[in-house]
Amino acid sequence: MASKDKDRLHFNDFKEVYLFILSIVHGGLFFIFLEHLNKILYGGVNHKNIALALFLFILFLRIFQSQLLAALKYQYWKLYFIDLFVVFTTAALEHQIILFSSNNEVSDFIFLVRAMAILGILGYLYTYIKVKKHSSGREGTLHSINILVLLAILLLSFIKAGDMYIFYYISTILLIVNMHTSFLFSGYLK
Repeated sequence: MASKDKDRLHFNDFKEVYLFILSIVHGGLFFIFLEHLNKILYGGVNHKNIALALFLFILFLRIFQSQLLAALKYQYWKLYFIDLFVVFTTAALEHQIILFSSNNEVSDFIFLVRAMAILGILGYLYTYIKVKKHSSGREGTLHSINILVLLAILLLSFIKAGDMYIFYYISTILLIVNMHTSFLFSGYLK
């Protein structure tokens, strides 16, 4: 078997393993999210709780979409320990964000959101550096947009606790636009 065919087979094996792990982790997190959504809305169906629920749902989708596109998109991607570390660390932070959101500990919740934003910024920088030699200029633009969105969310997280619903709504809009942009730049949307 030619070396190129072996490399392609190796890539497909790792990609399938990564996608399988990703589906297990995020499948479990989705049901945890639904359980805590009930706790959030049990506190009252008002614009603050709806804003929080929307933010958590879109954050969940954005993280899943980001990790999924990374595995599907990069032709020369190989699975390294750091890739699995990022998936499980991100999932752990997502889980804690969901748990703390329904417990009304705003300061702990915001700390975790900030940690998630910082991890995301570092992750996008790492990914860009890793695939830079195999990517187009669009890739740099996409990662710059991803970093700017997370930086905006990080800065917005310093809104005072009483106005957190503003943070939730603006962050949700930023994440939706970021998801759409990511799909556009990846070529999966027209």
